[in-house]
Amino acid sequence: MKLIAHRGWSAGEDENTVAAFARTAWDDRISGVEFGVRYVADTGNLVVSHDPPLHIENALTLDPALSFLSQTALELFVEFKETGLASVVIEKLLSRAQSHRFESVSERKGFSNSLG
Repeated sequence: MKLIAHRGWSAGEDENTVAAFARTAWDDRISGVEFGVRYVADTGNLVVSHDPPLHIENALTLDPALSFLSQTALELFVEFKETGLASVVIEKLLSRAQSHRFESVSERKGFSNSLG
C-alpha cells in the first residue's frame, strides 16, 4: 500500500508549503505527495494551492515547489485546479526530468494521466 501526503502534509497550517513537502520527504512511510496547481488571476503565476490564495505573497509558486521536490524520491500527484494547466505543468516536469514520477488527478470530469 502506498501512502500519499495530501497537500504536502495537511496536518497543520502549512499545507502546500516547502515545509510540508519536507516533512513528507523525511517520512519513509510516504511514497508520494499530492498538491493542486492553479493560476493566480492577477499575475498569471502558477501556485501550489487547493483554493485561490488569499495573499499571493505567501503562496508557494510551482517552480520552487518543483525545485525542492526534484531533490526527493516522492511520486508527484498533481491536481489541475483549472482547465488549460496540464500542458504547462507537464512541460515544466519534462524540463526538470521529473515526468517519470508524475501522476495527474483532477476534479474535472475524472481526468487522470500518467507520464511514466
